[in-house]
Amino acid sequence: VTVEAVGMLFGLDLFGKTLAPLAYSRWRSRIDTEKPVTRLLVDKLTREQADSIIRTLQRAMIVKALHEELKIERERVDADVIRELRETALRHRNGPTRLCTEFGVPQTQEAEFIDKLREIYGIDAKHANHQLVRLGRIGYSLDEQVNYVHTALTMIGLTHTFSRFVLIVGHSGKTENNPYESALDCGACGGASGLVNARVFAQMANKPAVRERLAARGITIPEDTWFMPALHVTTTDAIELFDLDLLPPRHLVYLDRLRNSLRAASRLTAAERMSKLSPEAKEIQPAQALRSAKRLAVDWAQVRPEWGLSQNVYGIVGRRSLTQAADLQGRPFLLSYDWRCDPKGRLLENLLAGPVVVGQWINLEYFFSTVNNARLGSGSKVYHNVSGRFGVMTGNLSDLRTGLPMQTVMREGRPYHEPMRLIALIEAPLDFAGRVLERVVKVKSLVLGGWIRAIVIDPTQGYKPFVFNNGQWEERPALIAPAQLLAGTGRGATCSSAVG
Repeated sequence: VTVEAVGMLFGLDLFGKTLAPLAYSRWRSRIDTEKPVTRLLVDKLTREQADSIIRTLQRAMIVKALHEELKIERERVDADVIRELRETALRHRNGPTRLCTEFGVPQTQEAEFIDKLREIYGIDAKHANHQLVRLGRIGYSLDEQVNYVHTALTMIGLTHTFSRFVLIVGHSGKTENNPYESALDCGACGGASGLVNARVFAQMANKPAVRERLAARGITIPEDTWFMPALHVTTTDAIELFDLDLLPPRHLVYLDRLRNSLRAASRLTAAERMSKLSPEAKEIQPAQALRSAKRLAVDWAQVRPEWGLSQNVYGIVGRRSLTQAADLQGRPFLLSYDWRCDPKGRLLENLLAGPVVVGQWINLEYFFSTVNNARLGSGSKVYHNVSGRFGVMTGNLSDLRTGLPMQTVMREGRPYHEPMRLIALIEAPLDFAGRVLERVVKVKSLVLGGWIRAIVIDPTQGYKPFVFNNGQWEERPALIAPAQLLAGTGRGATCSSAVG
């Protein structure tokens, strides 16, 4: 009966998420337990706070041990009994405890229980010191928080003219029955969601003490500016806002306007993206496209809920005004950067050594999975079986498969992803960009090895393009008229004078 009942419950999901995935998921969400509200510990703990946390954990473990080892429930013991057991386990006192005098526990059993507290439940000085060390690693000092926020805002040139809302958006995919789900998440986050990073940064940037120090360094954030963490669900094109309970009351009146704008953007993006997933859906309406995207995300039978980063080909390191009028077709990694705010080139170094290298990893993952999917990719998802929750194999007998599945890079047996090595396009003066590139050794080696194609667009020379080829920079004819480029770059804008 139990086996049949379990099979029936699994069958509900199997049929529901295959035959009517969207409607079934809506119904199922009503019976699923809501996730509890969480808070992130961003600030460094003081020694007193860390000691208090450890004492609380130790008391909780003692209560658990009393229940599991001696069958004594929590309501039968008071705080003094728990404190006495804790002090005894930590060797701060000797002699029998109230377990003997009030609960009739023999001394030999009491001694065994104290030993278990130390060895199994971790109530001893060595374990407490280990916990102190781990707690000391949690959080950021005020100086660290100021540096993180200052670096991020300066890197993208957001040093003045702040909006009422500044969205800090991580991204993640949401799919069902997909062993490759992490391939749709954030590559820079190790195949995980970027939401935690967004929440941490927003919490730092909203802190009055951080803003006070930023003002002393030339970045004055208005009092009514609020940094809001959000998550871009790339599978459904939804933008989900988080930590709304922390939003100041004066901002609530503007929240509906923001949400309406984000919903409209989600529908328009879904309409653009669905035409690539389903060629027959080129004339699909935005609202219908959004419903289709949501259906693909919860369909157990769907082998291609989204294209992920297929067709990625270049990374653009520069101001967003450089590309705001262009239809990039979802192919580049966009790395916001303003060279005018970076006189020493350190921010560009960080971008080249971090996001550009991550982009190159992702690019090669798609590159090799396309050029030889049978060996360097993982073949068709249709034949995959999950093995031990750590990999997939083809059918019931094969090596563990590596790389991306065929459905991620192929369409109808032909490559959908164009296997090209990453092009890194940098908006900065040629001499400046060249010096920085020389200092970042690992990126320089990738450029010299031909794994990255470096192009510099020099704003001080009328946006002339220069391509690194055969060990030197070669000038190439501009693809866009200089006057057209300059019209969209906000050339007259300047970086905050105290920044850098």
